Amino acid sequence: MNALAEAQPHRCATVVGTAAGTVGLAVSVGGLASPLIGRLADATSLRTALAPLVLMPVLSRLLLRTLSEPGPPRPPTGAPAAETGAGSEAGKGGEARPKTSW
Repeated sequence: MNALAEAQPHRCATVVGTAAGTVGLAVSVGGLASPLIGRLADATSLRTALAPLVLMPVLSRLLLRTLSEPGPPRPPTGAPAAETGAGSEAGKGGEARPKTSW
């Protein structure tokens, strides 16, 4: 297991779950939109049906800009509070792990 997974096991699981959910959502939306785009192409032309798809990256970028940066992860419910002061790893003479951010 790598150092990052050891330092933040709950964080790694969350990132993997988020990635899987995002890909699943994209595949589902694509599967739902394909018949609608095909029906529109049959009724008009392929160029007319695919033209709105060119604007999707622009729309996605505009929506992305409205999102805020997430805060630091909260400890799981029922987890003991982090040790600070003399009882921490740094106080025991152990190596302090560098903080990583995603």
